[in-house]
Amino acid sequence: MCTAQSISYKRTFSKGRTRGVAENWSTIVLPFTPSSAEVDGSDVSYYTSDTQSGRHLWLGYFKQEQDGDVTFSFEKGIKMNVPFIIAADKAVTGKLITWRASNVLLKAEPIAYTSGKQFLMAGSFVDQSLDGIYAVNGAGSLAKWSSSSQSVAPFRAYFKEIEPLDAHVDIPLPGTASASDVEDVTLAELVAHGVDGNDYRISNADVKGDDIYYNLMGQSVTNPAPGIYIHNGKKIVIK
Repeated sequence: MCTAQSISYKRTFSKGRTRGVAENWSTIVLPFTPSSAEVDGSDVSYYTSDTQSGRHLWLGYFKQEQDGDVTFSFEKGIKMNVPFIIAADKAVTGKLITWRASNVLLKAEPIAYTSGKQFLMAGSFVDQSLDGIYAVNGAGSLAKWSSSSQSVAPFRAYFKEIEPLDAHVDIPLPGTASASDVEDVTLAELVAHGVDGNDYRISNADVKGDDIYYNLMGQSVTNPAPGIYIHNGKKIVIK
């Protein structure tokens, strides 16, 4: 944990999304709420629907889930410790996007959110290799389940079943399915400029999950009673 006088997260999207098409979605989760974001010297603008044009990014919040049907809402900005799906407009493909904030107390916590009975969405601030999760596929069109290990990079998110399903289903991402299969290769860097004058780069060595337990609504629980909780990004059962 450290206090950052200023902090920035930089990311470049190599592939852009077309309005209305389920393609080139990725994920993002940050340990701070950005006060500004810019690309090419201009403020980043977010799509609030799939009928708009001329903006920079789509940001999808895991709003609800009913009987395996996941719904995302388009949001106007990133919030601290909340995982999102994210896609860039083709106009900003290959351009550096920077999110910034000032005077931030950094305490990265893997937090999961769900509003349904079957799935949760969790963010990760460290490199992880996890079994039995849903990760966004190469085309960025849906999240696919795999019994084998899937890598989760820092500042990315994944989906997980709250209780194991008899039959695993794909989680479609917003838009009409695309036939393309392209990798969304991105470059990312987060740097915090501490009040002590030092720079901090968040990595596995200095950001760890804490011992806080979260219920399935993402709320912290001080003294967990028997039940199902999220702890360090994983589902556990306390009996």
